[in-house]
This record gives sequence, C-alpha cells and structure tokens, in this order.
Amino acid sequence: MKVAFKSSFLNFFLAFLLTNSAWAGHQNLDQLLNDVKQRQSTERQINKAREAKFLAEKQTQQELLTAAKAELEKQERLSLQLNEHLTTNDELLAKFAVQLKDSSGELGELFGVARQAAGDLQADLNNSIISTPAPQPRFRFFASGSHLSNSATMQMEK
Repeated sequence: MKVAFKSSFLNFFLAFLLTNSAWAGHQNLDQLLNDVKQRQSTERQINKAREAKFLAEKQTQQELLTAAKAELEKQERLSLQLNEHLTTNDELLAKFAVQLKDSSGELGELFGVARQAAGDLQADLNNSIISTPAPQPRFRFFASGSHLSNSATMQMEK
C-alpha cells in the first residue's frame, strides 16, 4: 500500500511539474530527475520521522491505557470493599435503631408514670386543707405532659 501510494504521489508530482510553469525553470531532464529524487528523499525522511513519532505516541497511548485499566481495577476493588462496609454499617444501624426504640419505649413508660404521679400530687395539693390558695404551677406543668420539663423551665415557673 505504501509503495502504491508513493508511486501515485510521484506520478501526480511529475504531472504537476510537467504542466506547471516550473518546467520552464529546469534546463534539462537530468536536472528535473535530480530535483524529483531530492524531493523524494526529503519526503521519505519526513515520512520516516512521522512514522517514528506515531510509533512513539502509540507506545505512550498503550502505556496510558494500561495504567488506566490498572486504576480501574483498583477503583473497582475499592468500590467492592466500600459496598461491603456500607452493608455492614446498614446492619449495625438497623440494630442500633431497634435498641433505641426499645430504650425510648422504656423511658416513655417511665415518663408516663412520672406524669401520672405528678398529676396525682397536683390533685392532692388542690384538695388539701393545708395547701396555699393557688396551686403550684410547676406540678401542673409537669402533670400536663405537653412538654418535657428541664431545670430552666422549672426555674422560670417558680
């Protein structure tokens, strides 16, 4: 294929020279033949340099492809490890969610009992002979159960 391309290129080049005004600048056929050979030699050198550059770039591209494939394998292994870790964490999270639900259920029951006791205490104080005319607001607040009391809200109620 290269030989066919070169000979067709040479034929085209010769036809161009014969039809162009460049023919007028050559004094004889020997000089024209020497010019053609010189240009053919120059073209051959240019083509060899281009082929060498292409082969070097091809080798570089092959090295880059190999490195990219290795990096892809590494990332796929990492992805598998992370997926396993994620699955383990999801299972652990589900286990902790069940523990939290159980624990908060027990605390909810405990708070319900405390709320009931506060309500009973408030009723007893309201009906007591020795209690002051106005009921204690902190017990009413706690007995209502609408909010969890903390020390800051209890201080404000006093």
